[in-house]
Amino acid sequence: MIDAVGANKRLVYRRARRPKFDSEAITIPLHARLILTIATLAYGLGPWVVDMNRTHLFHPAWTGHARFHLVWAALSQLAISGLAILLIWGDGPNALEHCHEAAIIGFCMTLGFWGALMIKRWYRGTLHDPQGIPPILGKVDGNILAVLLIDGLLACGWLLLPVHQAMG
Repeated sequence: MIDAVGANKRLVYRRARRPKFDSEAITIPLHARLILTIATLAYGLGPWVVDMNRTHLFHPAWTGHARFHLVWAALSQLAISGLAILLIWGDGPNALEHCHEAAIIGFCMTLGFWGALMIKRWYRGTLHDPQGIPPILGKVDGNILAVLLIDGLLACGWLLLPVHQAMG
């Protein structure tokens, strides 16, 4: 952050001081990192496991342009999940902040799903195709279930992270 201070009718910029944290005393619990990793792998690898087959990418009714967008989105999710994994498992004085950032990235990824779900009538979208993966037990859509699980894991991972206290 930068704050501005007027001095002798000219603007002087200086760096705002961030609170200091006792980073040496903070240990990231292994189970928090593992849970965040599972959630991150789910949104990063999930499309490659679920969508790269006849129900999506090789669906006979899909146009080449729709296939291009699926691969683009899946590669983007994979790259972003790779970044989040690096944040989760990185050590150093900012490891706790990085774990929180990785969880926020994950929530941003699933927020895209929830947003698309909310406005699907506007673009005439559906959660599944007639020749695609049917809802579980005929009622529960697998996409909603998967994203709820990912969000739940992200929330659990976040809550298992230690709370740090600012020092003087």
